[in-house]
Amino acid sequence: GDFVSLYTALLNGLNPTPVDLIEKLKKELA
Repeated sequence: GDFVSLYTALLNGLNPTPVDLIEKLKKELA
């Protein structure tokens, strides 16, 4: 739940490179 909230907040807030953001999240979750 927290991760989804953070992810959504990032997407809605500062989202210059969504792909970069997703890759970073994948590394964090890996």
